[in-house]
Amino acid sequence: AKQVVLAAGGLQTARLLLTCQAQDATLFGGPNGALGRYYMGHLTGSVAEIHFRDAAHVGAFGYAPLGSTMARRRIMLDPHHWANTAFWLESVALNDPRHQSGELSFKHLLASRGRTADLLPHIRNVLTNPAGVPAGIKAALERRFLPHARYPNRLIARGPGPYRLAFHAEQRPLASNRVSLANEQDRFGCPKLKIDFHYDDETIWALVRDHRKLAEQLSGNGLADLTLPGSDDDMAEQIARQSRDGYHQIGVCRMTDDPSTGIVDPDCKVWGIRNLYVASAAVFPVGGQANPTLSVVALALRLAEHLRKSHIPSSPKEGTQLQ
Repeated sequence: AKQVVLAAGGLQTARLLLTCQAQDATLFGGPNGALGRYYMGHLTGSVAEIHFRDAAHVGAFGYAPLGSTMARRRIMLDPHHWANTAFWLESVALNDPRHQSGELSFKHLLASRGRTADLLPHIRNVLTNPAGVPAGIKAALERRFLPHARYPNRLIARGPGPYRLAFHAEQRPLASNRVSLANEQDRFGCPKLKIDFHYDDETIWALVRDHRKLAEQLSGNGLADLTLPGSDDDMAEQIARQSRDGYHQIGVCRMTDDPSTGIVDPDCKVWGIRNLYVASAAVFPVGGQANPTLSVVALALRLAEHLRKSHIPSSPKEGTQLQ
């Protein structure tokens, strides 16, 4: 192959390159370089509830058609002054009658077969919101007979609240967050990965401050009130307990303009290998707050155009060629 593009996902791309590095320690900045380091994901969860001053505002935050897909609004603070965090609304838990939804209470009564400690509030929701019952039946039938259809989480707007305030936040890049080759092999004889991953205090406390600032701005503008954990320590503990990742796999082959600090250049070409490229969220130098898929696709299209226009240099000064 004249040109090789690794598009094996963040962790598997890193594993392939780490395996090559184990055979030639001079590759990819050496064992102390950036390969496998700066592993990032996102912090996701919910530690707050939101109650609107005017119930008319709630409907603006549900899913709505946008072209051929569905979209919803998110709430963000200015990321130039605060951590990069997005918030959105969700209905409270199915078994929580405060959602006031006939649909959700109907689903809960079906799931629990009527054996619930708060039976009367759920029956009241069904009686006061009977239109929600056929919607619940329709959703159940669609999930039963159309199992491959996409059903986004729905916000059922019923009154001013409360609603769950979910968050999706950026993780600060840390060199200590890394993947490396383990001594154990998989069933194909390839080394397994050892993963060292954690959320540091600075990342968690930035998210605590974002919740407090959002509460201040919503209340100060007369829009809504947030119910938050009693203390910042409690909020930090809840955020740390809820936040899990592993599905976005960002940063382990980071893009830089200096081969001493990263793995790929701005064209996604691996430093020092003149015909090897990476198409993956692994090249992101920072994680952002949004799901990375659209950015990965954009980078892949950009890389495809670059490969179409370019040719492999013949000069040995360009570096080793992958065989």
